[in-house]
Formats: sequence, structure tokens, C-alpha cells
Amino acid sequence: MNEVTYSPQQFFRTWGLLVGLTGAGIIASAQTDGFWAAYTGLSWLMWAFMGAYAVLMFVVGRYLQHHPNPQLFGQFFLLSIGFKMFLCLIIFIIYIKKYPPTDKLLVIPFLGIYTIFTIHEVYFLNKLSVSE
Repeated sequence: MNEVTYSPQQFFRTWGLLVGLTGAGIIASAQTDGFWAAYTGLSWLMWAFMGAYAVLMFVVGRYLQHHPNPQLFGQFFLLSIGFKMFLCLIIFIIYIKKYPPTDKLLVIPFLGIYTIFTIHEVYFLNKLSVSE
């Protein structure tokens, strides 16, 4: 049987660091008088969703890593990114309907958090796809 090259301890170490640093960035940006403070709610919403989604993807990815169909992991990888885009877009649309933005800078915190967590997701799913 193949050994897992990316353990849960490694995942939760990098995930915890990412979640902690991103959360600290949101707290720091909320202290400013700029546009960042105006969109702290969206930032926290995206932070919570993306953090939980990353854990779910890791759990499912670990399961599919040992699946008899080797193509399933690759399909999951692509579908998970597409599904996340769709869910984030829904969150964004609901947020702007409920809290109409005063300017177009609302996109910056949204895309920033999305990009940070997507890079992490691609990183750990690539690590999971490699078995010894």
C-alpha cells in the first residue's frame, strides 16, 4: 500500500499558519480607516468559508488518494476548484445584495483571501497526489 507523503499533521500545521496569518491580517486591516475596514464582514465570511472548505478538501482528497480509480483524484481536484469558485461567487453576490458596496474596492479583500486559500489548496492537493 502506498504511504501518504502529506500527513494530517503537516496539513493542519500549514493550514493553521495560513488561517492564523490571514485572520491577523483581517484584524489589522479592520484597524485602518481605509476601505479595508469597510469590508471586514466579507473578509471574515470568506475566511471562515475558505478555511472550512480547505479542511473538507483535505479529508476528501485523503480518501480519494487510495481509491482504486486513479483518475478520480484528478477529476476531484479540478471539480473542487470549480465548485469553490461557484460557491464563492454565490457568497459574494449574496453579500453585495445584503450590504450594497459603496465602491468597487470590495473586490480586493475578496480576491485576496480567495487567492491565498486557493494557492494553499493547490499546494496540499498536489502533495496528496504524490504517493511513495
